Order: sequence, then structure tokens, then C-alpha cells
Amino acid sequence: FIAGNLARVRFNSELDSTNPTIGLRWKPIDSLMLRASYGTAFLPPTYSQLVPGNVSLVLSAGVPQTIQVIDPRRGNSLTLVEYATGGNPNLKPQESKNLNLGLVFEPTFLPALRVNAEWYRLEQENIIVNPTAALILNNESRFAERITRAAVTPGDPYGVGVLTFIDYSMFNANRGETEGVDLSVNYRLDTDNLGTFNFALGGTKILSYEIQTAIDAPLTDIVNQVAYQGPLQYRANASLSWAFNNWNVGWLSNYFGSYSQYNVGGVTTYTSAQGSSTIPSQLYHDIYASYQFDKAGGGGLADSLLSNVGVQVGIKNVFDKVPPFDAYYAASNYYSPFGDPRLRSFYLTLQKKF
Repeated sequence: FIAGNLARVRFNSELDSTNPTIGLRWKPIDSLMLRASYGTAFLPPTYSQLVPGNVSLVLSAGVPQTIQVIDPRRGNSLTLVEYATGGNPNLKPQESKNLNLGLVFEPTFLPALRVNAEWYRLEQENIIVNPTAALILNNESRFAERITRAAVTPGDPYGVGVLTFIDYSMFNANRGETEGVDLSVNYRLDTDNLGTFNFALGGTKILSYEIQTAIDAPLTDIVNQVAYQGPLQYRANASLSWAFNNWNVGWLSNYFGSYSQYNVGGVTTYTSAQGSSTIPSQLYHDIYASYQFDKAGGGGLADSLLSNVGVQVGIKNVFDKVPPFDAYYAASNYYSPFGDPRLRSFYLTLQKKF
């Protein structure tokens, strides 16, 4: 299509924000440190979000460009309307506030041990929404300034004018809150003749993950509603590695807690197919071994080719564990998204530094 009424559009958008971060640390004893922090942040809209998006154009044939929508105030009739969609130069930055409280424990009697525990809370405001035309029309009282209608004709049974224009460009609307606890334990053992051993353990529990499921809707907690884009409530990982001379060998374990089957809005199709309201927890193990060749010291060809070369071999999902059945994920053959349906796999990597 060739538009006959295109004009160059220029706009300026100036944004500024002051975002302090305050941190406190206190050591009541040598082995224990308590810490707290509070901060604010803002995320400005991207260039593409600020640039005015698609608008109705008068085409070369003199016909305005339109889209077809369902008008709920006129008996759900199909209507062709002019429109605006995409970016919005009036967007405000997305803002957030975060609070962290934590402790670090490093006992003097075991200096190689470090335990870190932390509680956090994050609140977000002015989240940018990219709405559909249907969302605007279904909430006309909320978005009256984005909808234009013709004058009501005498005898019109609906008592409201025909829809002529709708603006469903981006705007700031939603908010969200999340709260959780993180724990990590690290221990390093250095020996004279057997190299270095490292042990690490980490875990997360998300206490809440609240979002707005619709414009102006109350916050809804979707933690553990994975199919609804919510996060897992429990995750953990552990690793044990050994480094000796040029060798490094390690074992990794990843744990994913059980989570709820999709049943938002009373939908029971998936829970019926699942035979349960939850998908069981999962635990997967990986193993690897690597060798790093030293930098060449002589002039031999073999020495030169192997100089600074790293070789690593590994096995993922050592025990060939099948991911649990998840009735919601038809697109991935009903496997839980946290497992790999390819099961056990092997890999070899080579790296050379120059």
C-alpha cells in the first residue's frame, strides 16, 4: 500500500529520576555480619516503545486503513475502525523499590565455610502494557479517551454511536510484587597433595509473586503456577568439584520443586488429564571432567598446537531420568519444561586461547 497522507513526525521525550540506594552492615561478632539495603530504580521505555506506532493511513485509493473489532456495546457486532497501536511517546519509566535483609556467617573455627542467607522484597509500578483492541473495548469506561464514536442516530437500538476509532497503543498501568528467601553454603578445602575440593549448596524459596491479571485488577499470587508464567516456589542446586594440577572434575545436581497444574479460572481440563493437581518434584545430575594444557614453553609443533587448549567432557542427566508428565505442555510432548526429553546426553568441548 502507498499512503498519500504520510508526514514526518518528530517528538522529544525527556526523562529523569533520582534513585538512592542505602546499605548498612554490622558485625556484632567476627564470625557474623548482618546487612540491609533499600533502593529504588527505574527502567525507561525503549526507543521502539516511545516511537508512535502504526496509525490508520489514507491509502492511495482514498480508502482509510482499518481493522475489524468486536464492539461489545453494540451487540458484539463486527465493526471496521481506524486505529492507533504500537509505541507511545507519553510513556513513563517503569519504577521499582527493593528491600534486602541478610546475614553472612563465616565461623573463625572453620574459615573455609561461608553461609549466606537473604530475604528480599521487590515492588514494581508503572509496568508498560501492550494492550489489545479487545482489552480497550471491554473496558471502555476506563479508557474512554482512547475510543471515538459517531453521534447516536435517532432510533438506534443500542443507544450508543458506531465505533470509528480506537487507540490501543502502549501505556503504563500494571504493578507487581515479589518476596523470597535465598540461602547459599560454600566450603573450600585446600590440601597439600590432593588438590582443592569445593562444595556449594544453594536454594531459593519464593514466598509470593503477585501480578495484575487484568487492567485495574487486584494483585494475584501466581507463585508455582508455571503454566501461567509464574515462578517455581522451590529451587535448589548443589555441586562438588575437585581441582588438581591441570584437572578439574565436578558433579552438579539441580532440584526443581513440585508445582501446581494449570487451573486458573476454574479450568479443570488439565488437572483431569494429569490425574493430579500437581506435577512432582524433579532432581537431575550432571558430571564433567576437564583438562587445561599449559602455555607452550618449547618450540615443538605438538607443544604449539596444544598450548592453552582446554578439553571438557561431560554427561547431562547421568541417571537418564524422564521428566514428569505435564498435561499442559502439549507443544513439548507433555514433558515438564524443567527436564530435557532427550534424556541422558554426552558432550565434548574444545577451547583454545590465543
